[in-house]
Amino acid sequence: MYISNFIECLVRSLSKQLSIYSSNVEILSVLPYYCLKRVAGAVLTNPLDVIRNEMFKTNFSMLDTIKHLRNEMGWTFLHRGMVKNLVAVSIPVASTIFFTDIFIDLTKR
Repeated sequence: MYISNFIECLVRSLSKQLSIYSSNVEILSVLPYYCLKRVAGAVLTNPLDVIRNEMFKTNFSMLDTIKHLRNEMGWTFLHRGMVKNLVAVSIPVASTIFFTDIFIDLTKR
């Protein structure tokens, strides 16, 4: 819920800012694609990040770590730290890719 609201606000804000600089509709139409792509990547890899970090802390094997996390937290460990991961990883990467494409498009004109 919070993530979708944040992405919607980000898209609206960037669309307003970019409409001042560029009348190219193609640039604005790909923004949701970049955001969703990064969010999907962060959501799908987050459980692996949780498992990897716990493996570093406990020195257990991967299967033992999953069993330990499941016994300790239940299956909720799969989404532990997801919001922090989205803010720290997906938004900066999506922004970097998006703005790089904009700058490349603007330099071609």
